[in-house]
Amino acid sequence: MNDKLLIIGPPNSNKFTLLQKIFQSIPKIPKSQSHQGLIHPILLETKHYSTKIDIWIDEYSSMKEWSEGFMSDEAREVREVINGIIWCFKFDQGFIQIENELKEFMKLIECFRDDNEGEWGGMIVAMGKGEIEEDERLKYEDLFIINGIEFIDSSQEGRNEFNELQGFSRVREIIECHDWDIQDMKEATENSNIGADGFEIDDILNKLEGAKQDVLELPDDEKHEYIMKFIENLNL
Repeated sequence: MNDKLLIIGPPNSNKFTLLQKIFQSIPKIPKSQSHQGLIHPILLETKHYSTKIDIWIDEYSSMKEWSEGFMSDEAREVREVINGIIWCFKFDQGFIQIENELKEFMKLIECFRDDNEGEWGGMIVAMGKGEIEEDERLKYEDLFIINGIEFIDSSQEGRNEFNELQGFSRVREIIECHDWDIQDMKEATENSNIGADGFEIDDILNKLEGAKQDVLELPDDEKHEYIMKFIENLNL
């Protein structure tokens, strides 16, 4: 089953903070222990479904060496079950270093695509830790966008001017919307003819169609009153 989410990054790059913020759950290990090679199962629950996901956490000191190891033939079976990658990095590494690491990271993404005949449907997110100026943030956005990766600034909160979620909330949204191997769909969606509040959708649509025909036959000065009464009688 493709239900593995890989979280990678250098030490102290918000890997555990990400887990805590999004899933309220982190592996119980000593603070001094490396985050390399950890597996942490979680239950992802939304209003539409619930499913179990294994979070794989890995840590590197060199992106080049780490990615080369992950691209090896021996690691192919591991790559085959991964359905998403979140790359955590630190802004204080500097733009040039992140740009160079991205080149190595994209080689890994190409490896995933080659494994799947050019098509890999896994989610890809890059999340930066630290404080940066707006002009610097835009440079990072451009860098990742041209490589087909969504960039997240972990210091941002709430919604932006376009009413889009930011920061950790946006990462959670991306994970929830991704195509996982769903194990349990919520009952509210089992019958497509019944709305979330138990209304018969087909019945409502028939009433709307009938009301539409009635309105067309009414004088203009009576249409508004008829529509208001119709809405009131629906009792939605």
